[in-house]
Amino acid sequence: MEINDNRLPKRKPKKTFRSVTGYFPSKKNGRSMFFESMLEKTLFITLEFDDNVLTYLEQPVKIEYEFNNRKRSYHPDCLVKYKNGKSKLIEVKYCTELLEKKDELKIKFNQAKKYAKENDLIFEIFDENCIDIQTLRNMEFLYSFSTHPNDSQKEQTVINGMTPKL
Repeated sequence: MEINDNRLPKRKPKKTFRSVTGYFPSKKNGRSMFFESMLEKTLFITLEFDDNVLTYLEQPVKIEYEFNNRKRSYHPDCLVKYKNGKSKLIEVKYCTELLEKKDELKIKFNQAKKYAKENDLIFEIFDENCIDIQTLRNMEFLYSFSTHPNDSQKEQTVINGMTPKL
């Protein structure tokens, strides 16, 4: 399968003024991952905390489809490789967009499902209902410490401050 050994996105990421874009520092991938919405960033942080996830890649493949008699292309948002050897193709969409663009998305997602089946992948949609807000806040808080270098002196100071004095 073309996507197994390729660690680069198939589509060059574009910054936009319509949504929040940026880079997420992935420890699992050893590089920063470009996200095109806060929901994509949310997916990335949940993948970092999932012990079953080996790696993940943004914009992993290009899928062709036709809508309103025009050929179009589509890049699913993420490919996740699991430790058990399975892989999942994930599309990230807000619920409102799923409703507003349901006709085109139905065609697009049917092509993605077909592609997934042909490549022994699972296709899934990730929306804002897939994550608990408090869990997300906890993950964001904890992950913010993962990018800081280990400072054993500060660590020992904190431990000493927490140790009861007898």
